[in-house]
Amino acid sequence: MASSAAEAPFGPGERMEYRVKLGLMNVGESHMSVRRIDTVRGFPTYHLDLRMDASTAFGLAHMNDRYQSWLDTRTLVSRRFVRDIDETGYQGRRVFEIYPEEKRWERTDEDKGESTPNILALDEISFLRERVTVPAGTFDAIVVQPVIRTLGLFGEGGEAEL
Repeated sequence: MASSAAEAPFGPGERMEYRVKLGLMNVGESHMSVRRIDTVRGFPTYHLDLRMDASTAFGLAHMNDRYQSWLDTRTLVSRRFVRDIDETGYQGRRVFEIYPEEKRWERTDEDKGESTPNILALDEISFLRERVTVPAGTFDAIVVQPVIRTLGLFGEGGEAEL
Protein backbone atom coordinates (compact mmCIF):
# COMPACT_ATOMS: atom_id res chain seq x y z
CA MET A 1 0.00 0.00 0.00
CA ALA A 2 1.27 3.47 -0.82
CA SER A 3 2.92 5.41 2.02
CA SER A 4 0.54 8.31 1.32
CA ALA A 5 -2.49 6.17 2.21
CA ALA A 6 -4.77 7.50 4.95
CA GLU A 7 -4.69 5.70 8.27
CA ALA A 8 -7.56 3.20 8.13
CA PRO A 9 -8.55 0.31 10.43
CA PHE A 10 -8.95 -2.03 7.43
CA GLY A 11 -6.97 -3.33 4.50
CA PRO A 12 -7.01 -5.73 1.56
CA GLY A 13 -8.11 -9.24 2.51
CA GLU A 14 -10.22 -8.19 5.48
CA ARG A 15 -13.68 -9.76 5.57
CA MET A 16 -16.64 -9.33 7.91
CA GLU A 17 -19.50 -11.84 7.97
CA TYR A 18 -23.04 -11.30 9.24
CA ARG A 19 -26.36 -13.10 9.59
CA VAL A 20 -29.47 -11.67 7.98
CA LYS A 21 -32.45 -11.97 10.31
CA LEU A 22 -36.16 -11.48 9.95
CA GLY A 23 -37.37 -11.11 13.49
CA LEU A 24 -35.76 -13.99 15.36
CA MET A 25 -35.27 -16.18 12.27
CA ASN A 26 -32.02 -16.42 10.36
CA VAL A 27 -32.92 -15.97 6.69
CA GLY A 28 -29.52 -15.54 5.10
CA GLU A 29 -26.03 -14.14 5.31
CA SER A 30 -24.06 -11.11 4.34
CA HIS A 31 -20.41 -10.28 4.06
CA MET A 32 -18.31 -7.25 3.37
CA SER A 33 -14.73 -7.50 2.22
CA VAL A 34 -11.86 -5.32 1.15
CA ARG A 35 -10.96 -7.22 -2.00
CA ARG A 36 -7.79 -5.45 -3.10
CA ILE A 37 -6.30 -2.13 -4.06
CA ASP A 38 -7.43 -1.10 -7.55
CA THR A 39 -6.92 2.03 -9.61
CA VAL A 40 -9.79 4.30 -10.70
CA ARG A 41 -8.80 7.04 -13.16
CA GLY A 42 -5.22 6.93 -11.87
CA PHE A 43 -6.14 7.03 -8.15
CA PRO A 44 -5.36 4.03 -5.91
CA THR A 45 -8.58 2.79 -4.30
CA TYR A 46 -9.80 0.14 -1.89
CA HIS A 47 -12.25 -2.13 -3.73
CA LEU A 48 -15.02 -2.89 -1.22
CA ASP A 49 -17.59 -5.63 -1.82
CA LEU A 50 -20.83 -6.05 0.17
CA ARG A 51 -23.10 -9.02 -0.59
CA MET A 52 -26.42 -9.88 1.01
CA ASP A 53 -28.17 -13.18 0.28
CA ALA A 54 -31.41 -14.09 2.02
CA SER A 55 -34.74 -15.78 1.44
CA THR A 56 -37.82 -16.60 3.48
CA ALA A 57 -39.34 -20.02 3.95
CA PHE A 58 -40.47 -21.66 0.72
CA GLY A 59 -38.77 -18.91 -1.29
CA LEU A 60 -41.67 -16.47 -0.96
CA ALA A 61 -39.22 -13.57 -0.84
CA HIS A 62 -35.53 -13.35 -1.69
CA MET A 63 -32.67 -10.88 -1.73
CA ASN A 64 -29.40 -11.36 -3.62
CA ASP A 65 -27.81 -7.91 -3.57
CA ARG A 66 -24.27 -6.76 -4.27
CA TYR A 67 -22.80 -3.33 -3.61
CA GLN A 68 -19.28 -2.39 -4.68
CA SER A 69 -17.40 0.76 -3.75
CA TRP A 70 -14.00 2.08 -4.72
CA LEU A 71 -12.63 4.36 -1.95
CA ASP A 72 -9.59 6.52 -2.50
CA THR A 73 -6.78 5.15 -0.30
CA ARG A 74 -5.56 8.66 0.54
CA THR A 75 -8.78 10.59 1.17
CA LEU A 76 -11.30 7.75 1.80
CA VAL A 77 -13.84 9.36 -0.57
CA SER A 78 -15.79 7.41 -3.17
CA ARG A 79 -14.55 7.29 -6.75
CA ARG A 80 -16.91 4.60 -8.12
CA PHE A 81 -20.01 2.80 -6.89
CA VAL A 82 -21.95 -0.13 -8.39
CA ARG A 83 -25.25 -1.45 -7.02
CA ASP A 84 -26.76 -4.73 -8.28
CA ILE A 85 -30.16 -5.56 -6.76
CA ASP A 86 -32.03 -8.86 -7.21
CA GLU A 87 -35.01 -8.97 -4.85
CA THR A 88 -38.52 -10.29 -4.96
CA GLY A 89 -40.33 -8.09 -7.49
CA TYR A 90 -37.34 -5.89 -8.33
CA GLN A 91 -34.06 -6.13 -10.21
CA GLY A 92 -31.81 -3.22 -11.02
CA ARG A 93 -28.26 -2.09 -11.65
CA ARG A 94 -26.81 1.36 -11.06
CA VAL A 95 -23.26 2.41 -11.91
CA PHE A 96 -21.83 5.70 -10.64
CA GLU A 97 -18.53 7.39 -11.46
CA ILE A 98 -17.74 9.95 -8.77
CA TYR A 99 -15.42 12.93 -9.26
CA PRO A 100 -14.84 14.44 -5.79
CA GLU A 101 -12.43 17.17 -6.92
CA GLU A 102 -15.01 18.37 -9.45
CA LYS A 103 -17.90 18.01 -6.97
CA ARG A 104 -19.94 15.89 -9.36
CA TRP A 105 -21.05 12.36 -10.19
CA GLU A 106 -22.26 10.55 -13.30
CA ARG A 107 -24.65 7.64 -13.44
CA THR A 108 -23.23 5.82 -16.45
CA ASP A 109 -26.04 3.27 -16.81
CA GLU A 110 -28.54 6.11 -17.45
CA ASP A 111 -26.25 8.81 -18.86
CA LYS A 112 -27.06 11.40 -16.21
CA GLY A 113 -25.22 13.24 -13.47
CA GLU A 114 -25.37 16.01 -10.93
CA SER A 115 -23.15 18.14 -8.75
CA THR A 116 -22.37 17.29 -5.12
CA PRO A 117 -22.34 19.81 -2.26
CA ASN A 118 -18.68 19.16 -1.37
CA ILE A 119 -15.62 17.07 -2.20
CA LEU A 120 -16.36 14.48 0.51
CA ALA A 121 -18.29 12.18 -1.82
CA LEU A 122 -19.66 9.05 -0.14
CA ASP A 123 -21.82 6.23 -1.43
CA GLU A 124 -24.21 3.69 0.09
CA ILE A 125 -21.50 1.60 1.74
CA SER A 126 -18.86 4.22 2.40
CA PHE A 127 -17.18 3.96 5.74
CA LEU A 128 -17.55 6.29 8.68
CA ARG A 129 -14.83 5.92 11.27
CA GLU A 130 -15.89 6.08 14.87
CA ARG A 131 -14.34 5.34 18.26
CA VAL A 132 -16.43 2.73 20.12
CA THR A 133 -16.24 1.19 23.57
CA VAL A 134 -17.22 -2.45 24.03
CA PRO A 135 -16.53 -4.95 26.85
CA ALA A 136 -13.15 -5.79 25.25
CA GLY A 137 -11.99 -2.15 25.28
CA THR A 138 -12.05 1.04 23.19
CA PHE A 139 -11.27 0.80 19.49
CA ASP A 140 -11.30 2.78 16.27
CA ALA A 141 -14.07 1.13 14.27
CA ILE A 142 -15.91 1.34 11.01
CA VAL A 143 -19.65 1.93 11.24
CA VAL A 144 -21.63 1.01 8.16
CA GLN A 145 -25.33 1.75 8.14
CA PRO A 146 -26.77 0.73 4.77
CA VAL A 147 -30.10 2.19 3.70
CA ILE A 148 -31.99 -0.39 1.65
CA ARG A 149 -34.54 1.40 -0.53
CA THR A 150 -37.22 -1.09 -1.46
CA LEU A 151 -40.86 -1.69 -0.75
CA GLY A 152 -40.20 -5.38 -0.24
CA LEU A 153 -39.48 -7.52 2.76
CA PHE A 154 -36.06 -5.96 3.37
CA GLY A 155 -37.26 -2.35 3.08
CA GLU A 156 -36.46 0.85 4.92
CA GLY A 157 -38.56 -0.01 7.98
CA GLY A 158 -35.70 -1.85 9.65
CA GLU A 159 -32.47 -0.57 11.07
CA ALA A 160 -29.32 -2.16 9.69
CA GLU A 161 -25.97 -1.34 11.26
CA LEU A 162 -22.70 -3.19 10.94
